[in-house]
Formats: sequence, structure tokens, C-alpha cells
Amino acid sequence: MKKIVFSALILNLAACASVGVQVLKQQPAKASNCAIDVYADEKDVKREYETVALIDSKTGSTLFDKKTISAAIDLAKPKACQAGADAIIVMSSDRRGVNLASYGEAKATIKAIKYK
Repeated sequence: MKKIVFSALILNLAACASVGVQVLKQQPAKASNCAIDVYADEKDVKREYETVALIDSKTGSTLFDKKTISAAIDLAKPKACQAGADAIIVMSSDRRGVNLASYGEAKATIKAIKYK
């Protein structure tokens, strides 16, 4: 039993953040620290736009990682810049707390958009 608990602890400490990107329309990349507008709802975007990428962002789940939705969004911003986006729209988000198998994590599903 001790080996199982120790193995779970080691796996937990090694869990890291991940950001997956599905490019829908090729755009010239911007610097990874570009200024990006963030919207909580598509209705908030007052300009015409096109979707250039879909991004799934997940924080790390170790004891030392930030496990907030804001952290998941911040992880996605450089990827949106690399996809050539001007802004992101947070389509959904979720935060899970500590349990036996994890210290928790946060996730965000994001639409990267380019203004027309």
C-alpha cells in the first residue's frame, strides 16, 4: 500500500500544465507576449472577427502550480499570440479542488479570434 501511495505522490508532483491548440485558419504569428484582449462571452465582442484557433488549457496539478481559471487563461495567451489572434473568448472553464489523486487543477476552453 505504501508503494501505491508513494507512486501516486510522485505522479502528482510530476503533473504539468498543458495547452493544446487546433489551428483553424493560418495567420502570421505574433510575439508570444503580444497584447491580447480577453472576453468572457462572445456577446462582449463588439467587432467583427473570425476564429483562428481553438485552445484547451490546463494548469499543472502539483502542489506548487497555480490552479485558478485565470492561470489556465494566462497559459493560453502565448499560444493565441502564436496563432496570430487579437483576442480570446473563454468558452468554458472548470476548476477542481484537491482530492486523493490530485492537488486540483483548472481548465479553460478558449476561442482565439482575429478582428476583421
